[in-house]
Amino acid sequence: MRIFAFIPTRSQILSPTAQKLVSYLSSLDIDVKLLINEKSIFEAYEKGFKSLNADDDDIVIFCHDDIDIITSPEEFKEELVRATGVKNAGFVGVAGAAKLSKQCVWWQPENKLRGFSFHGPSRSEMYPTYFGRLQAKVLVLDGLFLAVKAKVLKNISMKKPAQFKGEWDFYDLEYTLRAYEAGYDNWVVPIILRHESPGELVGRDSWHQNRLVFSNSHMFPMEIRDE
Repeated sequence: MRIFAFIPTRSQILSPTAQKLVSYLSSLDIDVKLLINEKSIFEAYEKGFKSLNADDDDIVIFCHDDIDIITSPEEFKEELVRATGVKNAGFVGVAGAAKLSKQCVWWQPENKLRGFSFHGPSRSEMYPTYFGRLQAKVLVLDGLFLAVKAKVLKNISMKKPAQFKGEWDFYDLEYTLRAYEAGYDNWVVPIILRHESPGELVGRDSWHQNRLVFSNSHMFPMEIRDE
């Protein structure tokens, strides 16, 4: 079993947080692949995964470049292997929702939120964001950190929906919902990290355009089969 990590970033000159992330993952013999200044996250992830020629049991991580993993390296790898190895496991992550309303804004409280992360510019200035239970099945997951077995990715399409206008929005909900609809169980797991971004890009037009397309492409409201 191999573990790969894809990290989109805007520049070859990495921020201190991104450098720390690469060092953390590399220390665990995780093969880190930087996706530098890509035009589309859908195309970048799809192209990157196809280049691996991965075995079914290999683990693939997709994550932001502005996360700081606080869980100890040994516990992180142990939880990653355990969680993705659960029977029928789809994607695993740190924050998500067990339900999704027609509005498709996953973090709205009525969506039965699950998971936990810190937010803030540094460990000395971070604050906790508690969504809900730290180990639970969910319908969709946030894309700040996702991990999945290669066999799952082989069974779902990674292509961007043709109607999506934005190249960087709603890939996480699209991918994780595809896995759910293919019969897999997505999970929030107790991996603790700090996320620097406060989510300011949510207001951009492409996010709203993709949200509307996503909402109209599925039968919402939707809730997981069981917990």
